[in-house]
Amino acid sequence: MVEDYSEIVAELRGENEELREENAHLKKELEKRDLMIKKLYGEVDELEGKIGELKEDNQKLREDLYGFKSRRRKKRSNSSDCTNLKPKKRGPPFGHKGKSRRKPERVDKTVVLRFDACPTC
Repeated sequence: MVEDYSEIVAELRGENEELREENAHLKKELEKRDLMIKKLYGEVDELEGKIGELKEDNQKLREDLYGFKSRRRKKRSNSSDCTNLKPKKRGPPFGHKGKSRRKPERVDKTVVLRFDACPTC
């Protein structure tokens, strides 16, 4: 009976030693992962800072771009600056084939209209 207990105790001590080794190995792995997590959090903070800077730069560029366009439009709408601009040509582009109403094949009635006075005077 004493031999049975000594065998059981020896077996338990061996198992205990294996568990301690496994525990030590797992602690080392946990430390490695903690270091990796800290490193990644640092990178995330750094990248978030860069994103903030880029957003600010983007906003400034948009303000410059849209501000420039709006200033340009204000100049064009000002009547004193319009004297230097050529008026836009009316009608179709140069060389464009014209369109008009077709002449009827048969005319039923012709009416001659004459004015007593000029309608614009």
